[in-house]
Amino acid sequence: MASLKKTVEPFRFTNFLEENRELEKEMTTLLASCAHHVHPDIVKHIQDANIDFRIQLKNEGVTEILLDQFLFAGSACVFPLFRRPIHSEKEMKNWKNKVFKDGTILNDNTTPRHIWAHLQDGKCYGGTYWKESGLAGFELAHIFSHKVDECSLEKDAFKNFPEGYAPYSMFTCATNVALVPKGIAKPSDKLQSTKLCLFKRNIKLYGEDVLPGLSGFNDSLLPEWYDDLDQKWNDPILPPNADEKVNLLLKFRAEHIIRKIRKI
Repeated sequence: MASLKKTVEPFRFTNFLEENRELEKEMTTLLASCAHHVHPDIVKHIQDANIDFRIQLKNEGVTEILLDQFLFAGSACVFPLFRRPIHSEKEMKNWKNKVFKDGTILNDNTTPRHIWAHLQDGKCYGGTYWKESGLAGFELAHIFSHKVDECSLEKDAFKNFPEGYAPYSMFTCATNVALVPKGIAKPSDKLQSTKLCLFKRNIKLYGEDVLPGLSGFNDSLLPEWYDDLDQKWNDPILPPNADEKVNLLLKFRAEHIIRKIRKI
C-alpha cells in the first residue's frame, strides 16, 4: 500500500518576519499616499488662538493643572478638557459629554470630527452631515496615543518622556487627527514601524512643540526603508477660506466648552 506520508516543508519563522516587515512597508506606503493631515498654517492659527483661550478658560475657573495638560506652550489642542474615558469610567450612567470629577469632559470620539467638518464646510459635526459630505468614507486616525495606558511606543521612541505623562490634549489636537479612508487605520494600528514613520512625519510637519512634553525623537528606530517614503507622503491641503473656517471652529469650541463648564 502506498505511503500516506507527505514531505512537509518546515515552518521558517525568519520567512514570517520578512513577510511581516514587507507588509509594514506596504501598509505605511499606502497610508502615506492617502492620509490627509491638517495644514501647518491651520495648526499655527490654532496655536496662536490657544494663548488667549488659555487665559479665557483660567478666568472661567479651569485649574492650572488642566491648563498645563491641554494648553501648554505650543499646544494645537482644539477642544481642551475633552478626552476619551477609560473602561471603568464608561460604567457610569450618562457619561458622554459630561464634566468628570477631575474637570475633564468625557467624549466618545465624536468631538474630533468637528475639526474636519469645519475645515471642509465650516460646519459642526453631525451624523447626517458627515454622511452627505462624503466624510463618512473616512475615519480619524490618531497618530500619537491620547490615552495614558497606551503610550509605550512613545516612551521608547523619545529621549524625553516626562514622569506622569498626560497625553489627553492629543485627543483633539489638530496635528493628531489624520483623515484616512475607512478600513485602513485599524490594520496599521499595531504595526510599530508604521507608527514610528507616522511619528516622524508629524514631527517634520509640525515640530515637537505640539507634543505634551515629548522631545528628542530617536531616528535610529525608523525602518531602513523610511527614506523611500519621501515622495509618497500626501501633502496637506490648505482648503479655500481656511482662516474663516478655522475662526468658525474656534468660535464654536469656545461656546461649546464654556457652556459645559458653567453647568457644573
